[in-house]
Amino acid sequence: MASTTHGRRLAIAAWVAFLLVVGVAAELALAACDLGIHPLFGLSYCPAPAPGSLAAEQDRERDLLDRLHVAQLALARLPVCVPDPPRREPERRRTSGSPFPAT
Repeated sequence: MASTTHGRRLAIAAWVAFLLVVGVAAELALAACDLGIHPLFGLSYCPAPAPGSLAAEQDRERDLLDRLHVAQLALARLPVCVPDPPRREPERRRTSGSPFPAT
């Protein structure tokens, strides 16, 4: 009888711990987008809108693309460097049919 009571208490404690962890995770998930129980207390984890305007970013993009185009044109004006052809070794003439030197 004592073992069933101990087992039952252990099962209850495990369920309580599980529900506590799930509850904390749910609270953090809801607080992440100001949907929690306390949305007015600064628990918002959502990112703030980025400073700057869309027009400024589009101007920056245009400027970077212009700089890239100028760099590509400068690269295209460089001379084409063709590597030297590989040197061929001069052929050696054999004086006799034997590959060994004459003695």
